[in-house]
Amino acid sequence: MAYLTQDQIHEIHSQAVNRTPGLLDAWKQMLIGLPIAYMSTLPNIDGNKNLGLLAQLSTMNEVDVIKGGVVPLEVWLNNAAYFSELFPDSQKLYRDYARVILEKRAITKRNATSSFDQTVNAPSLKGMSEVKERIIFINEMVPYGFAQGAVRTGQSVARLIVPRFDGKQPRKLPFTDEQIKYFGTGWLLGTRHIVTNHHVINARDAGEADAISEDFNLQGIKTTVQFDYNQRNAAGDPRSVKQVSGYNKELDYAVLELEAPSGREPLPVFGGQFVLPAQSLFPVNLIQHPGGEPKKLGIRSNLVAAVNEVNLAYFTDTEPGSSGSPVCSDDWYVLALHKASSASYGEFEYQGKQTAWVNHGTRIDVILADLKQNHSTLWNLIGANVV
Repeated sequence: MAYLTQDQIHEIHSQAVNRTPGLLDAWKQMLIGLPIAYMSTLPNIDGNKNLGLLAQLSTMNEVDVIKGGVVPLEVWLNNAAYFSELFPDSQKLYRDYARVILEKRAITKRNATSSFDQTVNAPSLKGMSEVKERIIFINEMVPYGFAQGAVRTGQSVARLIVPRFDGKQPRKLPFTDEQIKYFGTGWLLGTRHIVTNHHVINARDAGEADAISEDFNLQGIKTTVQFDYNQRNAAGDPRSVKQVSGYNKELDYAVLELEAPSGREPLPVFGGQFVLPAQSLFPVNLIQHPGGEPKKLGIRSNLVAAVNEVNLAYFTDTEPGSSGSPVCSDDWYVLALHKASSASYGEFEYQGKQTAWVNHGTRIDVILADLKQNHSTLWNLIGANVV
């Protein structure tokens, strides 16, 4: 069903392109809250952002409720309204149309509920043979220990809150005294060493120049490492950082040393060279803090798409803030450090469809090799659990 008319879609598109500065360049942020598996089906915008946005809006307008109970166009409009805080006319338009969708959903739900009271000619199940506990399509049952492993792994994964500095001075939000902060995810490589992405500690928006070395190190030292942030407004277990111990921008990793040992177990890391099994599906699992939110799991229906000399590519639900998450096997060994999603240009298929998006992580064995070769003293201090 189409929630809005095409003229209304054109109005939203025109408002986004012509009267909401910066929205077109931040188009990925408008999709926050949508599953990566759905995002991968949307038209790619990077070639021509103007036409690409119109194609995305038109596509989302034809889609009803998807995984997670969300309507894609409603999610887009709510994100756009939040982004447009400084542009009241744009914010009002996006909110008004989001409300239209919400009201239409309510009407549809009422109609569907009332229809259950009517007698319908439903197909009979009588005579159909039963096969007890048949495995449907792919056996996704896992041992009970899988859940225990997820809990154990999550205890060593933390939300990172990174304050921004420019010229060694705190960068403030406009018209406030509040310092700009970026969110990411990190995890224990050793009992007092956290690994995350270089770009998380760099704390800059897309298109900006990198932080100068003094700001980069200051941002790392001032980062709050918050374990046990499992529900909103939880205090968790915040830890302070002593120093940025090492990093590699090309491999997109950084290692932070905590002021004191965490008292938590470092995650086991896979030290061998990962080889994607031929003719089989290899699931991976992420524990993450998407958008700086409480800890979430992206598990099981997340398959490795490809592997090369440096990166692992996979389909998994992630959002900004997930950067730095451990990409784990079903045995909860870390295989890669999640860093980004990117356009796949139809190179990969997911659930039978060519995908526009695929996630990437730097292979952990490549990071370990770099630490050993270029940061040998640090490597000896970390005491990683290599399996």
